[in-house]
Amino acid sequence: MTIIEAEIKDVKHYKATFAPKELPKFQLEDILSGIALKQSSFLLELHSNTYAISRWTGPKRTRTWPYQHVYDIINRKPRVAIIPYYKDEGKDGNGDYLQWDTISLMSLLGVYVIFGYYVKARKNERYPDRNKITGHEFDPVYIAKRLEELAYYHSDPIHWNMKEINDYLLEVIEKAIEGHRAIAAATGVRLHSENGLQRRKNNIANFQTQSRALALLAQNREALTRQRRERTGEGLKGRINITNFYKGAYYLTVDEAVKLGEDVFLIEKKHGDGFMPSISDIKDGLLKLILFTNLASIKIEGRTYKHHTVLGLTSDRVKGYCHSKQTPTKVLEFLSAIGLPKDTTSLLDLFTEANANGFAVYLVNADEEINLREKILREFIS
Repeated sequence: MTIIEAEIKDVKHYKATFAPKELPKFQLEDILSGIALKQSSFLLELHSNTYAISRWTGPKRTRTWPYQHVYDIINRKPRVAIIPYYKDEGKDGNGDYLQWDTISLMSLLGVYVIFGYYVKARKNERYPDRNKITGHEFDPVYIAKRLEELAYYHSDPIHWNMKEINDYLLEVIEKAIEGHRAIAAATGVRLHSENGLQRRKNNIANFQTQSRALALLAQNREALTRQRRERTGEGLKGRINITNFYKGAYYLTVDEAVKLGEDVFLIEKKHGDGFMPSISDIKDGLLKLILFTNLASIKIEGRTYKHHTVLGLTSDRVKGYCHSKQTPTKVLEFLSAIGLPKDTTSLLDLFTEANANGFAVYLVNADEEINLREKILREFIS
């Protein structure tokens, strides 16, 4: 297991090519009615300002893949993420809690966080014989109230998010407990015990410490896990511990960390069944790359390396490889040889985004990658 120690000073401006140019626009009354909160990302016009909002469907990144929706608002300011503190999918489903590192990550990306809690859900009819619920709904009155407060707030996301923890987390946990009971009564579905919520309520002062301990465990699990969306080669998953100028710590993983002499390549991987992975999967990977491209330095076993950030795309439908550092003519030759797939424009746009933001992308046949990867990576530094 490769353990990487990294520092980050700031996240510079990032131009997201795949972020939608238009998002649905709503007013505060659309929050209160719940209409706006059915959208994953949208704009809210409030008191002469426009907020870009990402609405998460769960607090855990690897369960509901919310990063793609944060990516969709990354070109806009101010940015807001509405995140449930707790999501219970029923006794036979998952029960997930919001962790400190998620809030820290949003702070680093310049995103204001508002904690939410669920007050409604319905039995999941896809599993009639199991204790599972779906269709979770936030308390819209509470969300509207917090957005109103944000409209009159004049400091940065880091300070807002710390205030959110210090001033509002206890209230949100108490409301989450009430909502948990109400949902159980209304659906007749057995949920997870509320003891976990009660313990967190009683130990709220230790939220940061407990969350970081859980984040380290989660980091270790993720470092040992291969997702269906990732087709990794022989390179080791890396644990990357990032420290910022506020001494905040972020415990992440990188799908592959490859050393070539004095250079280290941090490679996020996405695999697709078609010509290339889906844009949603790519967006999920790109949000993490925003951090990796802004790392000031990295060390492995105390030794400093020059680092490169890479998005590695694999597919069973292509032969050979192409990458963002090649000339347009070379890339078009590759694409022409495989019949100019319909996603050609998306790939070219992705290469443009990579070159504009200081990282590299390659697309390679999944079975050929092991033999071709070092050749590709050396072309990035040649």
